[in-house]
Amino acid sequence: MRLHDEFDDAGRDRPGDDISRDSMGAAASKSHDCPFCSGGGWATIFHINYTGEPVIDVFDGYRGYKRKVMRTVAHCVCAAGRKMMFLHKESSKDEFVKVADLYDVTGGRYPEWQTDDPSQEPMTKVELANLPRGLREALDRMRSS
Repeated sequence: MRLHDEFDDAGRDRPGDDISRDSMGAAASKSHDCPFCSGGGWATIFHINYTGEPVIDVFDGYRGYKRKVMRTVAHCVCAAGRKMMFLHKESSKDEFVKVADLYDVTGGRYPEWQTDDPSQEPMTKVELANLPRGLREALDRMRSS
């Protein structure tokens, strides 16, 4: 079963430096401070309707229910991600086209995907505690309903 149909585009352009001669270790060391993958090469992306479940069953109206991926990985935009993408493309073109490119996700090509986890609270508890009392109570009512 193909879970990443919206990412099928083998001819998509790729950003970044030529890392084809770098080892994976060299690429990872260049990427250790990447905000998306911390040098691992895989960036987690979330569907805009993600609520904490990585896969959900969705009624499609015709054939019943189908599984829909809500959290997955993308090839990162850093050197490690580019190297992994290069290796992935060279080893298995079929699998390569199933994995998103974070460059496309952050560039708006797939507006239903994002790097921020929508199931997480946008504010810390300390920030919430420092809100004016009326606003804090309104947010609590919204969460409980």
